[in-house]
Amino acid sequence: MDAAERAHTRRVQVLRVVLPTLAVAILATVFLVIRADPPTPPDAGDAISAADLPSSMRTPSYASVGRDGTEVHLRAEEARVPKAAGSETTLSRATLNLVQPGGGRIDAVANEARLDAAAGRMALMGAVVIRDAQGWIVHSELLTGTTDGHVLQSPGPVAAEGPAGTLDAGSMDYAGAVAGAEVVVFKGGVRLVYSPKLNRESPEP
Repeated sequence: MDAAERAHTRRVQVLRVVLPTLAVAILATVFLVIRADPPTPPDAGDAISAADLPSSMRTPSYASVGRDGTEVHLRAEEARVPKAAGSETTLSRATLNLVQPGGGRIDAVANEARLDAAAGRMALMGAVVIRDAQGWIVHSELLTGTTDGHVLQSPGPVAAEGPAGTLDAGSMDYAGAVAGAEVVVFKGGVRLVYSPKLNRESPEP
């Protein structure tokens, strides 16, 4: 083998070692550059606005406690959330529970309800059915009140049935609880058909 062939052989051997090493170095550099790139910050125009918020929610609930300890719970199957601040939330198939610290209780269901938590107001409407712990069932088309349970009234006609019989009136006001019993005031052409339900035990044979 002459000198030229020996020199060519040495160059080939050197390139066989240098080229793979150089390729690995280039790949490592590319990998490091890619990993070193900082994440792109979100565009200020992508900030969430009120229009991006969901317009409705399932099974919402609201709870509060009044100054006198009355617990107020308002639940629904669905709520339509307002887009503008200070607007009312519309509730579908709503249930209202008022629990007095002395043991009194009022429950109501309605097709629809409106809640303005900021103003402390609520209203149940559409086939409202109200029940109290004394066994009275009151039917009305509208029941309004405050979210602390202090004021509750049906400003329109009501029809009630309970332990004393049946009753019709032009309006109804809930005056709170006294000695653990609810005080309900019926007004406006009250008509009571007195037919008390007597629960007498049968005599022993």
